[in-house]
Amino acid sequence: NPNPNPNPNPNQPSCTSSDAAQPVPPARATCLGFRQTAGCSANGPPEQQRPCNEQILPGMSGYCECQSLPAAAEAGDVGGEEPLRVRSEGCDHARFSCDVECSRLSHYQCIGWRQTGDCSVEGPREEQHDKPCNATLPQGASGFCECGEGRIVPIGDNCEPTDAPIACKAACARGEGLYEVLGLAEGASEQRVKQAFRKLSLRLHPDKLSASDKKLGVAQQRFAEVREAYEILSDADSRALYSMHGMEAVAAKDKKPRGPDAEVSLNVSLGELYRGATKTVRVKRRVVCKGCKRGWPAADSARCRRCAQCPNEIANVKVQMGPFVLQQQQEVQSDERCRDDDFELTAEVEAGMRDGDELVFERMSEQSPGSIPGNLRMKLRSSTRGADEVFRREGDDLHTEMAISLKAALLGFSRSLQHLDDHEVYIDRRGMVTQPMQTIHIAGEGMPVRNTSPSRNGTLHVRFVVQLPAEPSEQALALARALPDD
Repeated sequence: NPNPNPNPNPNQPSCTSSDAAQPVPPARATCLGFRQTAGCSANGPPEQQRPCNEQILPGMSGYCECQSLPAAAEAGDVGGEEPLRVRSEGCDHARFSCDVECSRLSHYQCIGWRQTGDCSVEGPREEQHDKPCNATLPQGASGFCECGEGRIVPIGDNCEPTDAPIACKAACARGEGLYEVLGLAEGASEQRVKQAFRKLSLRLHPDKLSASDKKLGVAQQRFAEVREAYEILSDADSRALYSMHGMEAVAAKDKKPRGPDAEVSLNVSLGELYRGATKTVRVKRRVVCKGCKRGWPAADSARCRRCAQCPNEIANVKVQMGPFVLQQQQEVQSDERCRDDDFELTAEVEAGMRDGDELVFERMSEQSPGSIPGNLRMKLRSSTRGADEVFRREGDDLHTEMAISLKAALLGFSRSLQHLDDHEVYIDRRGMVTQPMQTIHIAGEGMPVRNTSPSRNGTLHVRFVVQLPAEPSEQALALARALPDD
C-alpha cells in the first residue's frame, strides 16, 4: 500500500500519522506592504512602510504585512481578518518582495515541533516530545519546525541552544537562510548541499505544472529560491563569505580581498609516503562569529558572548584635506566578533609524495571580517623511524644496505628483504660472488612515481656490506691455504 503520509521534505525523517493531524490548507493573502524596522530586528522600532512590489535588499530588517483572504481565514492558525506578519527578517537575507511572500501564505504557517534524537536534525524521531506551534522550544533539543508546503526549519543540530527562546509559530513566520531553503542545518557539507538540491529540483521544478495552474507562480518563486541557495553555497568564495557575514557580504563578493595563506607542518614517515596515508590533523584558527556584529539582536546572546572582538580591519574612510575630501584606507576598529576554533582536517597523503610537498585546503586560513579566507597550506615533513630507517630516499629511488657474511659473499646466498609496506623483496645470488660494497639495482621496487600512466615505481638499490670475522678461525686458515694465491 502507498504511504498515506509521505515525507514533506526529502532530507528529513517522515512524520507519523499523528504528526499530520493538523494539516495546513493552501492559504493566500493580499499584501499590505513591508514594515521596515530598525536595529536589524523584525521586532525593532518601526521606521517606514514600503510598497509590496519593492525589492527588499540585504541590510533592511522588518516584515511583510498581509491580509488573509477568505480561503486562508478558514485555517485556524492564520488569524482570521487580523493582518498577518510573514517573512520576518533581520538584516541578513536574500532580496525579496512582499507581494510574492503574501501570495504563498501557507509557506509561513506552522504545523508543529518535531523533536529528534542523537543531537541531529536527522536523528530518530521522538514523537512523545513534539509540541504545538505556540510552545517555547526546549533549549538544547534537536528537531525541526514543520511548516506549510513541506517546509521545515531545522533547530538545535548538535544540540546547540538557540540565541533566544523561540516557538515554531515564530520560526515558520521568519525568512529562511540559505541552508534552511535546502532543508539543511547550518554549515552542512558541500556534498549534502548537492544532494539536497538534486532532490528538491526533482520535486519542485515548475515544468511539472501547466501554464494555467494557479500554483505556477509560487512554484517558480520557490524553485528560484532553491536554485539561488544552491548557486551561492556551491561557490566556494560565496559560501565562505555567507558563513561569516551573510547575504550582504555575498552581494559584494567581487569587492572582497582575499586574506593571506597560512602554513602548518605535517610529519609523515617514509613508509606513509610509500604507501599513502589518511591522517586526521587538528588545527586552530580564528573564525568570525556570524550574526554577532555590534548592534545586531544576537550580539548579547550566550553564543556571541563566547566570542571576542575581531582584530582591526582595513576600511576605506573619507578624510578632509583642506577643501578636498579624499578616500583612503585606514585601520579601524572591527564591529565583528571572533573566536579561536579547533577543528579537524583530513589529510590525504598520496603514495609517492615528497618531503616539502603541500596539501592545500582552500579558504581554511584564519577568517578576517571583510575578506575571503586564504588557503591553509600543509607542508609535509618526512621523518625516519623504526623500520623506515632501513631505507633512504633519493628522488623516486630507494637505497638500503644488506649485511652478508664472508661465506655468503664467496659462495652465494638467497635472502628476502622486508619492504616499507611489509611485502618481501626476494634476492637470489646463489652461485655468485658478491664483492664488498657491491650494489644491485631492482627496478620497480623504489618509491611510487606520481602522475604516471600506467603507474610505476622507481628503483631499489641494495648495497652489500660483507662482514669479515675479527680473527680467522682454524677452518678459515685451512681453507685459505687450500686456495690459490692469485
